Amino acid sequence: MSNSIVKEIFVYSVGSFGSKILSFLLIPLYTFFLTKENLGEYDLITTTVALFVPLISLQITDSVYRWFISDEEIYNDYIHKQKVFTNALFLWLISFFLFLIIFVFFFRDYKFFVYFIGLIFVNSLLPLLQSVLRGLKKTKEFAVSGMFTTFLMVVLNFIFIYIVKLKVEGILIANILSYVISIFSIFFYYKFYRLINITGIDKKLMIEMLKYSLPLIPNLMSWWLINSASKFIIFNSLGVDANGIYAVSSRFPSILIIVNSVLILPIQDAYLSGKYTFEEFKKLVNKFIYFELIVVFLLSLGAPIYVRILIDKIFYESWIYMALLYLGVCFNTVGALVSLVFQKEKDTFKITVTTFIGGIISIVLAFLLVEIYKLQAISFSFLIGYLVMLVLRLYYVKGKYDFEINYFSHLVFIFIFLTFAYIQSKVNFFNQLCVFIFSLILVIMFKKKSIINLIKKYIC
Repeated sequence: MSNSIVKEIFVYSVGSFGSKILSFLLIPLYTFFLTKENLGEYDLITTTVALFVPLISLQITDSVYRWFISDEEIYNDYIHKQKVFTNALFLWLISFFLFLIIFVFFFRDYKFFVYFIGLIFVNSLLPLLQSVLRGLKKTKEFAVSGMFTTFLMVVLNFIFIYIVKLKVEGILIANILSYVISIFSIFFYYKFYRLINITGIDKKLMIEMLKYSLPLIPNLMSWWLINSASKFIIFNSLGVDANGIYAVSSRFPSILIIVNSVLILPIQDAYLSGKYTFEEFKKLVNKFIYFELIVVFLLSLGAPIYVRILIDKIFYESWIYMALLYLGVCFNTVGALVSLVFQKEKDTFKITVTTFIGGIISIVLAFLLVEIYKLQAISFSFLIGYLVMLVLRLYYVKGKYDFEINYFSHLVFIFIFLTFAYIQSKVNFFNQLCVFIFSLILVIMFKKKSIINLIKKYIC
C-alpha cells in the first residue's frame, strides 16, 4: 500500500472515526431521555426520510464524485468544474421542488410536515457538497466537514433534548440545524458559489450524469428494503415499543461502520482513479474480509458488556439481536467493495439488480417470520438480504474476472462465531463475560502474526 493511500486512510479515519464516535454518544442520551415509544417514532421518521432522499437527490451525488475522480480534465479546467457542479445542482433543485409540490398537495396535514421537508432538503444537499470535496481530492476538508456536522448534532441534541426537553421534535430540529450550518459553512468557506455558472447548463452532460446515477436509485431503494422497511413490519406486528428496542440494537453496528468508513472511502478513491490495479484490489478485498470478520466476532460477543454499561436497562435486551446485524453489516461492506468493480466500468445496473434481489428476499423473510421469531426474525432477514446481495455480486465478478476468495475458512469462522453468539444468548452475564474473554484470547492466538505485522507496519 502506497504512502499516499495510507495518508488518505489516516485522514478519513480522523474524520470518520471522530464523527461516528460523537454520533454514538447520542445513543445513551436518547435511551435515557426518550421512551421506547419516542425512540420508535423518531426511528420511523428517519426511516421514511431514508426512503425519499435517493428519489429526491436522483443520486446525482454519485455522478458528481465519479465525474470528478475519473476525469483528469477536472483538475485543470475550471470551466469543466463549473459545468459538472452547475448541472448537478440544477437537476437537484428541479427534483426537490417537484417533490415539494407533490408532498404539500398530499401530506400537508402530517404531524411533522415541516421537519420532514427540512430533513429531506438537508439530507440530499449536504452529501452533494461533500461529494465535490471528495471529487476535488480535498480529503482533509471532507473529513473536517463530517466531524463538524456531527459535533453540531451532538451539542444541539443535548440542548434540545436535555435542556429544552422537546424530545422527538428536539431531535429533528437539532439535526436540521446542524446540517444547515454545515451546508452554509461548506458553500461559503470553500467558495462553491464560484462553481455556479448558469451558462454552463448542458443537456448532454445532464443526460450522461443521469444515466450513471438513476440506476443507483433502485439500488438505494433496495438497500432501504433490507435495512429499513422491516421497521414498518415491526411497528405493525410488534408495536412501537419493539421498534424502539430495534432502533437501539441497529444503531450499535455503527461501531463497525466506523472502521469500515475509515478504509472504504480511500480504497474507492484509489481504485476508481487508477492507483490500484485489479490484482492489488483483489488482494486487498481478501485481507479486508479477514479483518472484518474478526471485528464482527469481537464486537458481537462484547455486546452484552458494553450495552449493560452504556444503555438504560429498559433497552438492555437490544444486545440479543446484534450478532446477526453485525454480520449483515459485514456482508454489506464486502459487497460494497466488490461493487467498485462495477463502478469502475460505470456499470451501475448490476449494483441495482443485486441489491434489489437481496431487498425483496429480506422483506419477504421479515414478513413471514416476524410473528414467530419477533425481532430476531428482523435481524435474520437483514443478514440474509445482504448475504444474497454479496453472493450475486461475487458471482458476476467471478464470471468476468479471476476473483478468488477463501470461502471455506470464512465459513468455518462464521460458524464458530454464530455458535459462540448462540451460547451467549443462553447463559448469565458472568458466563457471557467468560465467552467474550475466551473469544479475545482465541483471536490473539490464531491471528498473532497478523496483529504483530499490522502494529509494526502502521504504529511502530
